[in-house]
Amino acid sequence: MFSEQFYIDQLLAHKIKPNSWLALYVVRAYLQGHMCVNIAEQLFPQISTLFADVQSIPLEVELSAEIEQSVRKEAQEPLPPTLIIDGQSIYLEKAHRLEKSLMCEVQRLASAEPYLKLRSISHPEHLTQEQRSAIDLSCSYPFTLITGGPGTGKTYTAGVWLKSIAVSTSGRLRVALVAPTGRAVQNLERSIKRFIEDNVTFETQTLHRAISTESMLPYHAIIIDEGSMIDADLMVRFLRLIHGGVRILMLGDSDQLPPIEPGQPFVQLRSVPRATLVESRRTASSSLLELFDAVRSGDGEKMFDVLSSASDCQIYECQSKEDWQVVRAKIETFFDDELLQKNIILTPVRKGPWGSEELNKLFLPRSDSHQPVVVTKNLHTYSLMNGELGLFDKAQGLIRFDQGTLPAVLCPHIDLAYAMTVHKSQGSEFETVFFILPPGAIVDKRLIYTACTRAKKRLIIAANKEDLLISLGS
Repeated sequence: MFSEQFYIDQLLAHKIKPNSWLALYVVRAYLQGHMCVNIAEQLFPQISTLFADVQSIPLEVELSAEIEQSVRKEAQEPLPPTLIIDGQSIYLEKAHRLEKSLMCEVQRLASAEPYLKLRSISHPEHLTQEQRSAIDLSCSYPFTLITGGPGTGKTYTAGVWLKSIAVSTSGRLRVALVAPTGRAVQNLERSIKRFIEDNVTFETQTLHRAISTESMLPYHAIIIDEGSMIDADLMVRFLRLIHGGVRILMLGDSDQLPPIEPGQPFVQLRSVPRATLVESRRTASSSLLELFDAVRSGDGEKMFDVLSSASDCQIYECQSKEDWQVVRAKIETFFDDELLQKNIILTPVRKGPWGSEELNKLFLPRSDSHQPVVVTKNLHTYSLMNGELGLFDKAQGLIRFDQGTLPAVLCPHIDLAYAMTVHKSQGSEFETVFFILPPGAIVDKRLIYTACTRAKKRLIIAANKEDLLISLGS
């Protein structure tokens, strides 16, 4: 019934406080990306998601309610020194220390006088009012965030911001374009490169590469993409290497899941000026954008209206075992050779009949000449990060990644990627997404939003309608 990881987490929690659901809850939350648990909020469905591997699916309502009751009772009792209460939040001591360090670095950079003194900024006529406001805000402060969903023009706005800085500043500028993964860096460079003026020298690199030398970074301005994927520890290590006075613009989508590692600074940096882009300029699929908006706002009725009427959205409403058998048959015919890196199956969990591990096993008998793979552990030597995708050429024994090709023997931490967990898919886009919400699963709304927004052209969902509506909060 219980996974190996659950027993390991239980041992860690037992050292903090024996036989404690609260300690186990905080440990599980930390190891699954959360810096703390907020006991002022309703803990379900987060508890359900955090304990997903207890039954190979997120917990049912009754068991989650029992755990929540125990957690709240223990929170009123004296806590060991390794658990810290700050307001209504409970942290592991090291997580609390890390969050304080993050706030210190952010305050240092946000309060510094910018090196670059800007003259008046003019905007191209084709910008939306949201984009104009975002650029004005970013020119007014040394450290700014821009958040928005897919198609809202975050990187385009950042490019115009950079051009505005370049044309209003005398002398040469050194600019860094950084992101958590090699794929995200390449996407950022493609979007920004056309805005580079003659007086700008720019460098592109992953965050891990940028901090590898532990030297202060020699830039006047830095654009950081996929900020919602950056965990607290990585953010602190990066910000520590930035001189006060550097102009920083960070882009991301605050409605996505938190990073794989603990902390979600992009959401939590409330002291940093933030611009929000809502209006989408991606017109390829207006129905997809309408569905994304419905999920983000938790409007289940609107979501099902789109799913039942749009040609590029589809849902299998699964009420019985026979319905789920139909879904499994559809999955087995979902790929051909040309779609290996264009399509993806997404699921909330790794284990169980609808987990990514079991779904990938469905494709083992296939005789494909190529196989999609995903990196499961950071390989800094080759600038490969956890979650990065590649295509394995079985005949040649090579794996093609966005930043180059490597022999498979040099990449020991690789899994098949016909199916992935939603967490692993962050920062990636696919032509078609087949999202599975396992029977009985109740998950966080942000997980559903993250899964759906990976789709560029088509979205297929398999779920029990009631489970989906509860997860959305409808």
